Amino acid sequence: MSTLTERDRLLKASWRDARHVVPDPHPGGEHFSVQVLGVIDDSAFQIEGDPGAFVEFVSWWPALRRWTVTHTNKADDQATDFPCKVTYWQPSPPLPWE
Repeated sequence: MSTLTERDRLLKASWRDARHVVPDPHPGGEHFSVQVLGVIDDSAFQIEGDPGAFVEFVSWWPALRRWTVTHTNKADDQATDFPCKVTYWQPSPPLPWE
């Protein structure tokens, strides 16, 4: 089996169904968000009726039992969290220096 095929198999197997499993709380407590990769499948984020789901970094808020996605406006350095429907998630990949 090729290395890329094995990598793809492992990545696909690491997705978790958000209906049944949510990320563990942040070590600082349930009022801190946990960032993961998520599949957003939410009509509020469709462009011109495009039914496709997409992958984005999302936040899980354990105390609120809510998923959000952050939109950042680089012009004024403000960020806004929007509630979203997440169908699958997986831990964020490691950074090159980790």
